[in-house]
Amino acid sequence: MNQCLGCGASISDQDVACPRCQASRGGRPATPKAKWYHRQWIVLLAISPVGLGPFGLPLLWKSPNFSARTKLIWTLITLGWSIGFVWYCSAHILPAIREELNQLNATYQF
Repeated sequence: MNQCLGCGASISDQDVACPRCQASRGGRPATPKAKWYHRQWIVLLAISPVGLGPFGLPLLWKSPNFSARTKLIWTLITLGWSIGFVWYCSAHILPAIREELNQLNATYQF
């Protein structure tokens, strides 16, 4: 048994790092593990049309795994498809819904 130089806890001979403070045997803290929501595939899934869309952009901008240029490019892509989706809904889907409601109203006049 050894003693951790970082926090003073007991370290067995098999441990590579302190189980309490994660310091290596030399006393230096181990490199922190990246948060799961900063992984590139998680962020890209979040900003995709099947994910959160533009509401996932804060995840993109807080992630250290993307450069500023890449963040800007993905932001523009996300905003582009989001605006296109809103335009499509307002130009095609809403008029079709209005027409269906008018037909129902004509059929079932109250």
